[in-house]
Amino acid sequence: PGETLESLAAGFDRLYALGPHEIQLGLLKRLRGTPISRHTAEWAMEYDPKPPYIVKQTRTLSAETIERLDRMARYWERVANSGRFTRTLPLLMHAPVHDGQISPFWAFMAFSDRVWARHQKTAFLTPENWVDEIFDHLVLRLGLDEELVRHTLLSDYLASGARAKPQCLSLLLTKTSVSRPSVHLTQRQAMHASAQE
Repeated sequence: PGETLESLAAGFDRLYALGPHEIQLGLLKRLRGTPISRHTAEWAMEYDPKPPYIVKQTRTLSAETIERLDRMARYWERVANSGRFTRTLPLLMHAPVHDGQISPFWAFMAFSDRVWARHQKTAFLTPENWVDEIFDHLVLRLGLDEELVRHTLLSDYLASGARAKPQCLSLLLTKTSVSRPSVHLTQRQAMHASAQE
């Protein structure tokens, strides 16, 4: 309670700078027997009427902002926590997007907003969809070098053991199909390729 979008962003950026394997993003829930209920009136907290009683709005976070944060959390899980983009994620996270400053939170929020605007869904995007979305965002929106992005994504895609062909990598995958790894990484993509060794 009491968090604003700006304070959440600052906290996320501090945590991201520590280099954890994963960052779990999630919305506050009112579970039976937890002390959060005593803050309900003070922070004008509204909850989903069904379990697990997710916070839908507070005095400092509108319903629209909380929905936006929820989408970001879902996309973060599929992109960052999946371990599929260990080499590409730093490109995505270090784009100066907020008041001319580098902010991993705002960088990923901008990506999240773009994916939502294009697809209007948080589920059922394939690994290939994610590769193409990241490529488009980094190259078309942020203006990063196309070949750098393409080769970085190719490295991540091959390491993931995926078999289809994202549109942005189709020519490169045809050329490198013989060198694809046969081992499919598991355990959260081998704990993000041992934290990029």
